[in-house]
Amino acid sequence: MRLAALEPRRAAREAASLLQRARLGAEAASVAERALGIACRELLDVRGAAQHLRRAVRLAETGALPVRAGEARLSLALELLQQGRPRLALRELDQAGTSLGDDHAQVHNQLVAVYVRLGRYEVALAAASRALAIAEREGDRSLTALVLGNRGVVHGYRGHLVEAERDLRRAVALSRDLGEALGALDGLHNLGWVLSRGGDLPAALELFDEAERGIADLGVPLAVYQLDRAEALLAAGLATESLVIAGIAAEALDEAGMEATLPEALVLRARAALATGDVAVAAADARRAGRLLKRQGRRGWTVLARALELEAGAGSRPTRRSLRIACEVADALRGAGWHEAELRTRLHAARAAAALGHGDEEEGQLARVADHRTSSSAQARLMGWEAEALLRARAGDAAGAMRSASAGLRALASHQAVLGATELRAAAAVDAGDLGALAVRLALDSGRPATVLAWTERLRASALHRPPVRPPGDRELADDLSALRAVSAELQEAQLRDEPVMTSLVRRQRELEESVRRRAHHARGLAGRAAAVPTMRDLRAALGSRRLVAFFEHDGRLRAVVVHRSATVVDCGPSARASLELRHLSFALRRQVTGDDSTDVLTTGAARLSALLGLDRLPGGGHEPVLVVPTGPLHAVPWSLLPGLRECVVEVAPSLSLWNRPILSTAAPRVLAVAGPDLPAAQSEAADVIAAHGPPATSLVGADATSGRVLELLATTDLAHIACHAVFRADNPLFSALLLEDGPLTVYDLERLPRTPTHVVLSACDSGRHGVRAGDELLGLAAALFALGTQTLVASVVPVDDAATASLMSRFHRGWAAGAGPAEALAAAQRSAPSTPVDRATAAAFVCLRAGRD
Repeated sequence: MRLAALEPRRAAREAASLLQRARLGAEAASVAERALGIACRELLDVRGAAQHLRRAVRLAETGALPVRAGEARLSLALELLQQGRPRLALRELDQAGTSLGDDHAQVHNQLVAVYVRLGRYEVALAAASRALAIAEREGDRSLTALVLGNRGVVHGYRGHLVEAERDLRRAVALSRDLGEALGALDGLHNLGWVLSRGGDLPAALELFDEAERGIADLGVPLAVYQLDRAEALLAAGLATESLVIAGIAAEALDEAGMEATLPEALVLRARAALATGDVAVAAADARRAGRLLKRQGRRGWTVLARALELEAGAGSRPTRRSLRIACEVADALRGAGWHEAELRTRLHAARAAAALGHGDEEEGQLARVADHRTSSSAQARLMGWEAEALLRARAGDAAGAMRSASAGLRALASHQAVLGATELRAAAAVDAGDLGALAVRLALDSGRPATVLAWTERLRASALHRPPVRPPGDRELADDLSALRAVSAELQEAQLRDEPVMTSLVRRQRELEESVRRRAHHARGLAGRAAAVPTMRDLRAALGSRRLVAFFEHDGRLRAVVVHRSATVVDCGPSARASLELRHLSFALRRQVTGDDSTDVLTTGAARLSALLGLDRLPGGGHEPVLVVPTGPLHAVPWSLLPGLRECVVEVAPSLSLWNRPILSTAAPRVLAVAGPDLPAAQSEAADVIAAHGPPATSLVGADATSGRVLELLATTDLAHIACHAVFRADNPLFSALLLEDGPLTVYDLERLPRTPTHVVLSACDSGRHGVRAGDELLGLAAALFALGTQTLVASVVPVDDAATASLMSRFHRGWAAGAGPAEALAAAQRSAPSTPVDRATAAAFVCLRAGRD
């Protein structure tokens, strides 16, 4: 019995062996069947567990053993609960109480689980407190730990997170003292769930990792535990990852027949599907979850499923009936304690009321949401400020609406500041979507370009503005990165030799990547203020002779704030059209680089995109420099190819706030030139860089160009030129990599550096590409370097030709070393490129990215 909950596989083997013995007494047989049933439950064999536990009850009753029968009924009640039959579970507990007595702690402890499932948290709390008093009075430390863990979960559902954390930490400490590994791990996992509800995602994810490793080592399936991780990832804005994990868990629970937990998994998958925009999956999961929950009598969860179903249909035309239902569901959610879901539903109801012209109802729903502006939940605060902004805008108080939007963004920033991992910081920006769109609409309505620019910049690439955070410096993360490099290099060698790629290597690569991601998520944010958006007066002074074109997207249309002597807002047309033109242009440029002459297509496409973006009509002279701040897919534009910019020096910035930082020049910069493998022109290219800049300079070529040496020297270099192959990972930009002698050097490797060079040139294919998330949050090699302090990056946005690149870089560095700025030197090198299609296309592929100004 003790082993059943601690080492279920071993317990199952020993119990099964015991039951095969001849002339086994009724009591021993009943206990063995009960142990086997509990072990089956831990291993997600719900049907097998119920069969063994019913046998345990029958054997005890046949042998006139009421205490053993009562104990077996306790375990059977939990199994019935897992099958989604809470009423039968209560009946079994009632009979168990008759056999064991009203003062039996386990009876009250099992009642806690049933009442939690039913959403009756106050009753569950009373049962837990009574069970705890009995267990402590009897000196049963093991049961005390179990009850404390259950009471901590009850506190968590009630939103009393301090009390929940206190109980769970006591439970974990007791379980560890008693050597009860699974109990301690279960408590750690629940503690992670509580911390995630409080917004401490790094600590929560670290606890989930620790608990799940230990639970897996004990051979216990992880499906139930993975739901908490999926919920935390959803809260962090990683909806796609949450959707995948919730889906895997739902399938495992469905197959195991765990109908009590299955609808919770379906509800979570529906929430994640909504966040990814897949309303069909969300609606289907919400409907199925609602049917299961209603059958189980779980009213609180049923109304949550109904709310998700309503949200999935929010895009349809509202009616009076749908508005009435939304209001009723919001009230029911409040009664059931689902506060964030309640607020989302009230915002949905307010929008429906506005569309129907029901102003009083709209105002009433918004007012109830606005009351949560000071909630302990970051999500609730954000929705509260959004409602307050909508109320003020509705009353004609545009200035007050903008102040409310500012307060909401500060609430989001305080949440974002807790996060240290680049991926989590970028994902968190998705929460600003509705509030940011409202602020931009109000700014556009104001007719003041300076206001529009200030708001669009405030919402742009916010993760890059925060102080850089290095992932935990633990040895295991370093070992994982080293192992990943070795496995990736082995895979690459197999592919180069035309050998079949080994399945085990691919699997190991995926496992290591997931381990690296998880460890990086543990990093905590640092206190610090984001860089301020420059005022229009300061901006004009900083721009000098430059013209600014800052693009942004709003309500499906691409717009730009253009600043020269005056500022204007330009409407460039539908965003989808610009994206389509860019795809055509990028395709033609790639063909040209590979030697397929597409000059006519390229010229026509560049002219169309230039005209669409308004670059042919820029104020000022045709040769004056231009600073471009892109948005969305425009981060991949080869700007020097466009006719409106062909004669200009072009700088590209992730945001104005980053660009406005002064660059500290060095009289004699320390130069590093790296030549990667399998690139014939790389060594001569590195030699040209050294010759152009002169000492102090270091080159790493051949066997010396390893990740370790490159990382070591990057931390002490002012200007680094790296000529190598590169890989951009669209599926996870943080695994984008430079391919060096010993394998890939990824973004995660760069993030462990104490500093990066002020200036970096990546003479490699696709090295300037970004993974672009909501709010123009950028992920990839370029974004990582900027986040860590690099202020100039010259890189390509498409694949390039090796020989043509070497020629371009030789001219570029000679111009830079002669005194031109990097953007000027690149523009001159591009204009002087040989007239062959490959040379011209390769030159156009490079851009000068700046996160600082001269």
